[in-house]
Amino acid sequence: MRRIALPSVMPKPRSSGSATMVATREGKLWVVCDIPGKLLLIDPASRLVEAVYDCPAKGPHIVVLTPDERKLYVSHKDSALAAFALAPRKYAARVPRGEHAWPRPGPP
Repeated sequence: MRRIALPSVMPKPRSSGSATMVATREGKLWVVCDIPGKLLLIDPASRLVEAVYDCPAKGPHIVVLTPDERKLYVSHKDSALAAFALAPRKYAARVPRGEHAWPRPGPP
């Protein structure tokens, strides 16, 4: 595993991509980054990015951790909801977007 040190002061990114995060009971952060399409595991105590995963669709936007901390659900702007299993740390399923999802695809 390659560890990346976090700077003391985070510069404003050039892009306007959004990122959302959720904390685990251990105090680590799962973060989704819209523009690069990545899911990150960050350890704030050591200031290191511990792991980086490619998201299965464009525009990861929101991440939710299940109460048992077994799965993350990642919503994507352009596609379905993805389930990420924390053991073995891989995408396990996709939930198709319903007909009333926003944004809607082009005109009927």
